[in-house]
Amino acid sequence: MSDAYQFSRDIIIRSDKFSAAIEFYTSVLGLPVSHRGLNIVGFETGPLELYVEKGRQHAPVFEVLVSDVATAKAKLLAAGCVVVEEDAGLPRCYVRDPYGMVFNIGLATDNELVSKDGTISKERTISTKGTLDPITLAALADFPERLEAYYSAVPHEYKNWRPSSWDGVPSEPFTPIEQVCHVRDIEIDGYHVRFRRTLEESNPLLPSLDGESLAAERSYATADTVAILAEFRHARSKTVALISDLTPQQLARAAEFEGHSVTLRGLVHNLCSHDQQHLAGMQWLLAKMAAP
Repeated sequence: MSDAYQFSRDIIIRSDKFSAAIEFYTSVLGLPVSHRGLNIVGFETGPLELYVEKGRQHAPVFEVLVSDVATAKAKLLAAGCVVVEEDAGLPRCYVRDPYGMVFNIGLATDNELVSKDGTISKERTISTKGTLDPITLAALADFPERLEAYYSAVPHEYKNWRPSSWDGVPSEPFTPIEQVCHVRDIEIDGYHVRFRRTLEESNPLLPSLDGESLAAERSYATADTVAILAEFRHARSKTVALISDLTPQQLARAAEFEGHSVTLRGLVHNLCSHDQQHLAGMQWLLAKMAAP
């Protein structure tokens, strides 16, 4: 397979005067915001998508899309390029060529068509759907507080209560304490791993978790729910911080999950749906407890 390089529309700068930079590009240059995260903001300029990142200042970095990042990196290094910054978790690989230009080596996603000979078709372009919608982000951020409130509504003697039948339960068949433990483990061992692998790997096959096996192995029934809820709040804050800063291109990265093709954006919505299922599960349990 031959190597092909295509410049994307993205260009990124970093500034330690983050707020001032955002004010300059919005108020002075009048650029519309296309993406807003905690530590990065994108602007639509027309020919380019400008991203301003919070941190130690660096000059503009362009982006080159390839069908195989590792192969392209090795070839570029052999040709005299040097890596100036790398972070597999984003993912990011900034290289400087022998003549001074700095660019990120990015993986061409499903929004670019990669032919059998390795060339990248220009018939389709990078997704510009934008950042995650505020409703989903707010629901994810608010969920730990709602889960704790729902769990607090369960009488203490019912924390490990099971109904005579699970028919109609909208979540997995878990007791109240098991619901809380399950949500924590799915966050950390499930979605943290799925998000990281989708960002780092090319179309990874993401494993599912057996919730009932985890409940038995980790003794959910005797768990310290104060500690579990604290761990979950911390894990969810990390999730929200990560997904709030994802670019449209990162959100469009693809994976295989439970027999279907998904994007990282889709995984975020799956997580939000999972949250709502367990709030519904807690309410279903409370209704069963209140039955005559």
